[in-house]
Amino acid sequence: MIAFGTASFLVAAVITNAAALQEACERYGKVGEKFDVTVTVTAPTELEKRSIYVEDPSGAAQLHTLPDALEVQVGDVIHAQGTICATRFKGLRHAYIEQAELLSSGNPHPEPASFSIPELLDRKNVNRLVKMQGIVCEVFRDDIDAAYIYFVVEDRGERFCATLRTKEGPEKYEEMYLNRAVEMIGNCSSDLGRRFFIDNPLHLNNPLMIRKLDENRVDPYSSPDVFSLSHSTAHEITSKSQHVVRGRVLASWDQHRVLIESTNHWSVTAWMTNGELPRIGDEIEVVGYPQTDLYNINLNHAMWRRMEKPLVYSDQRDELEEEDLEIIPGVSPAVQHAHVVEVRGRIYRRQEAPGKSPRYFLDCNGENMEIVLSGAAEDSFVEINSIAKIRGRCLIEAEPWSKNNIVPRVAAFSILVTSAADIEILKGPPWWTPIKLVLLLAIAAVVILAVVLWNFILRRDAKMRLSERSRLAAELHDSVAQNLSGVSLQIDAAAALAHENAAKSADRLAFASKALKSSREELRNCIWDLRNNALDCPTFNEAIRKVLSTLPVENLKLRFSVAKSGLSDTLVHTVLSIIRELVSNAVRHAGARTIKIAGSEDEWIRFSVADDGEGFDIGNVPGIREGHFGLSGIRERLRQFEGTMDIESVKGKGTKVTVKVWK
Repeated sequence: MIAFGTASFLVAAVITNAAALQEACERYGKVGEKFDVTVTVTAPTELEKRSIYVEDPSGAAQLHTLPDALEVQVGDVIHAQGTICATRFKGLRHAYIEQAELLSSGNPHPEPASFSIPELLDRKNVNRLVKMQGIVCEVFRDDIDAAYIYFVVEDRGERFCATLRTKEGPEKYEEMYLNRAVEMIGNCSSDLGRRFFIDNPLHLNNPLMIRKLDENRVDPYSSPDVFSLSHSTAHEITSKSQHVVRGRVLASWDQHRVLIESTNHWSVTAWMTNGELPRIGDEIEVVGYPQTDLYNINLNHAMWRRMEKPLVYSDQRDELEEEDLEIIPGVSPAVQHAHVVEVRGRIYRRQEAPGKSPRYFLDCNGENMEIVLSGAAEDSFVEINSIAKIRGRCLIEAEPWSKNNIVPRVAAFSILVTSAADIEILKGPPWWTPIKLVLLLAIAAVVILAVVLWNFILRRDAKMRLSERSRLAAELHDSVAQNLSGVSLQIDAAAALAHENAAKSADRLAFASKALKSSREELRNCIWDLRNNALDCPTFNEAIRKVLSTLPVENLKLRFSVAKSGLSDTLVHTVLSIIRELVSNAVRHAGARTIKIAGSEDEWIRFSVADDGEGFDIGNVPGIREGHFGLSGIRERLRQFEGTMDIESVKGKGTKVTVKVWK
C-alpha cells in the first residue's frame, strides 16, 4: 500500500516554476512530465509558432503552442498547464501548452536585467529578458535561414551575437549600427534551430530593441597592430579582439583570401568579408580577428581599405627575400612560407570549382602539390602531362589552433602563381597520352567494326546472288528445259507421222508451237527477274506495284497486310511471281480491267487475286495439252512451301484465285 502511494505521488508530481521548467528542458527531462506554472510574458519568440518567453521570481523559460483563442501582450500574467515533449531535431525537450488562462493584462512591461557579455554566456540566464551594451563589429544575413540577420557585438574583448527576424537587408543595419556603440534589449534564446551549440544568442523581438549610444563610429582600423602579438601564446592570440595589419598584397585567391606582406615583412593571410578583393601590389590595411596555426598569425572575418599614403617598410628583409628558393624534398615547407619558390614537375590535373581559383596539380619528384592561379595567372592554360617550371609564392595552410586542437596539422601545401609568365613549359605532353590512346583504340574499334559489317554485307549479297542464280537455274530446268525437251519430242513425232497421218502430225506441231511460246514467256520472266529489284522494296504493297508496272492494268486495288520483314527472299519472290502470273493471265487472256489484290497473315500467308474478266469453266480448265502452262507453274511453285490454290470463276463474271503458303 505504501509503495503504491509513493508511485502515485511520483506520477502526480508537476513542475511549478519557470526555473525548474527550463532545467527539465535543458537536461533532456523525462518526456511526458507535466507543468503547471503562473508566469509573466516577457516577449513573443516567433509569432507564427505561437511561442512566448516567460518569467517568474525563480527564472525564465519558453512555452510553445499558445492556444489561438488566447491573445497575450508583454507584461500579461498567465496560468499555463502542459507537457514536456521531444522534438524531431536531436530529441530536444520543449514545454508545450495544453491549457492556458489569462490572469491579468495591461501590466507594465518587465524591466530587463543588465548583464555584461560574460554574464550572458552563463546558462542560468537562458530565456531571460536582458539588456547589454557593446560595439557592433559585424552585420550579416544568416546563410541558413534568410529571415534572420546576425549582429556580432564586442565589449572589452568579449564577443556575443544577437539575432533579429526581419525582411530588410543587412545593409540598412550596417549603415545604422556598424562600428557604433549600442544598447540591445532581448531574450537570451536557447532555441535557434539548427545552430544547436551556439552561445545563448540575444533574440531581438523587433528593431526598436536596438538603441545607439553614440552617433560617432568607432574606427576599427585604429585597433592594435598584429605585430603586437608577436610574443603572445596561441590562447592569448585567439582571445584578442580586432587587430590590424598594413602592407602590400602578394596574392589574392578563392574570392575571399589575401596574402599580405606587412611593413615589418611578416606574412599574414586574411579571410575577407567585404566585397571585391584588392589587386596584387596594392598597399592596404586590414582589420580582423586574429587566429593562429602556430606558424603564422592570420586575420579572420576581416575587411580592408586602401592606404591613402605610401607605407614605409623596415630595412630588415629576413622574412620574404625576393630570391628564388627551390623546393627541396625533406625540408619543411613552413620555412619557405610566403617566399618566392621555383618548382619543376609534371602537371597531371586541372581543377575548377565555384568560388575557388583555378588549380593545377603538380607531381614534383613524387611530391604532390597544388598550383593556385591568382590574378592574371587565372587565364593561363597548360596541357595536362606537360613538364613545367613554375615560380610563385609558397603557401602553407594549416588548421587553426583551438583548445581542442593544440597542435594543428598542415592541411595543404600550395604555390600561388600571380602571372602567366611564371609558368614555363619545359616539355609538352607525350603523344601517347591516355586520352589519345583511348581515342585511337576507339577509332580502331570503329574501323574493325566497319570492316566486319562490310564483310557481312558482301557475304550476304554473295549469298543472295548465289540463291538467285540457283533459283533461276531451277526454274530454267523445271520449266524452259522441260518444255524444250517436250517440243523436241513433239517435232520428232510429227516428222514420223508426216507421211502416215498428216492431221496428227499437224496437231503435234501445233502443240510444239504452244510449248515454244510458253518457253519464251518463261525466259522473258527470268530476264525480268534478273533486271527487277522488287525484293529491295520495304513493303509488299510497294513490291507488288513494282512487279505489275509493266502490265497494262487499268484499275488496281491493293490491300496487302503482310509484313515483308522476316520472310526469306525465296518466299517473297514466290509470292510476287504468283501474283504477277495471275494478273498477267487476267489481263492478257480474260480481258480484265479491274484487279483486286488482298493479303493477310497468321501462321500462313493468305492472299487473293480477283478480276472482272471473262471468267472460265472451272470443270474445263485449259492445261498443258492446250498450251496453258501458267497454273501448272504456280502449283509447282506452291509445292515447295506446302501451299494450296483455290479457283473461283463464273463465265462472264470474272475469276478469283485464293492462295495459301506456309511461312
